[in-house]
Amino acid sequence: MNVLISVYERLYQYQDAIYAENSFLNMLLPAFCATGNKVYLLSPLSELNQEYETKDLFKINTENIDLLDLPFITSSLDLFKGNSARYYRSFFKYIKRYLNEIDLFFVVSINPIHLLLIQYFRILRKNFVVYVRSFFKDEVNVKLIKQYIKFSKLQELALNLVKFSEKLMLKNTKIIAVSSALADYYSGVSKSVFLARPSLLNPLWFKNPPLRKPYSGTLNFLFVGRLVKEKNLNMLIRTFRKLQANFPEAMVLRIVGDGPEERTLKSSAGENADNVLFLGKVTDQKKLISFYDMSQVFVLPSFTEAYPKVVEEAISRKCLVLVTDKLQGRIKNKVNGLTFNPENDDDLYEQMGFVLNNYSKTLDYVDNMSKQKISTHASFIDDLRSIVYTSGNA
Repeated sequence: MNVLISVYERLYQYQDAIYAENSFLNMLLPAFCATGNKVYLLSPLSELNQEYETKDLFKINTENIDLLDLPFITSSLDLFKGNSARYYRSFFKYIKRYLNEIDLFFVVSINPIHLLLIQYFRILRKNFVVYVRSFFKDEVNVKLIKQYIKFSKLQELALNLVKFSEKLMLKNTKIIAVSSALADYYSGVSKSVFLARPSLLNPLWFKNPPLRKPYSGTLNFLFVGRLVKEKNLNMLIRTFRKLQANFPEAMVLRIVGDGPEERTLKSSAGENADNVLFLGKVTDQKKLISFYDMSQVFVLPSFTEAYPKVVEEAISRKCLVLVTDKLQGRIKNKVNGLTFNPENDDDLYEQMGFVLNNYSKTLDYVDNMSKQKISTHASFIDDLRSIVYTSGNA
């Protein structure tokens, strides 16, 4: 089977290697490549000139994959502007060129160009599947709508138009969702909705998991991820400092990862910040697991997230997860974890304070989460293949 995967995610090329800003494609591509398919990957591609530019990126295994380059558009709203003509021409040029030899079109994420593409496939009776990682309104970006449209009534009209067009154009489309929240939402749009929780976890993450983690002496908070503005780490450090000033308990914040914001964040933490520890990028899995095991609380303060692998890692090692409410996943506040508004310092402060004052209660949340199934990479690949190859469009 020949498969074309359309993913609006910028890729980078340095010499003969391809890199991405996250590990998503390394998780997804084996579902198609390992079955002997001919795979085409349609994505924006940028050239890198120096090896150090790959430092914060993930190398992608592109063996047996033909990469089709697209020009990059800064945001989904740019697709409606006059200067987006080059993008549309390139996009549909590739689609038309490979239309007859492709057996399956796998569309990743819902944005305006993909909605048009879905209608194109439907008219031509082509086999296609849509893989959703976030809500369409988030892909379009509500903030940008408000930036371009100044009147509140017109903003409301634009947002309603977004919702209407999504429901109209995705009706009876085969949809694979990464979370139960997304699956529930899109079940109101299509009758053919499936859940496949993504994961990169291997059996090592489930070997000798810790029992209930006691809190005696020091409360350990952990962040794992790239040090970029989108991760909102300045807020986490500010809130942690405020917590220290107002609570007598000993506490430590460990930050695992590297990225362009590292110097700024270290400055924000202060020169003598012996309880805010920057541990750099950790690639050794056993070492990374040890950081999860020594931490009671995992914190993810990102402005936006789809389904980050670090949350699955934290859950597998019995951490309490304290995450942004922008995460479209399984975390239910004060049921199996804690959530907060990433644009409100007080909200995060309140939740971190809740942990300090009610730690024994939060252990119940960890127990509730432990009762739920955690996907491995192997099970995710099996689920995805089963959904994609066992039935056509609804």
